[in-house]
Amino acid sequence: MILSLTAAVVRGEIKEDVLFPLRINMIVVEILDAARRSAKEGKTIFLKK
Repeated sequence: MILSLTAAVVRGEIKEDVLFPLRINMIVVEILDAARRSAKEGKTIFLKK
């Protein structure tokens, strides 16, 4: 999702708004949290779409 949003901004398909970096950071935090949980629990953590 992050790459598709970033690519759309670069191509000029969508405008970057003030909250765009915040949304990306929130997704990154979700991914990092899932990675931490996965390492701790020893199982795959699935992210919500």
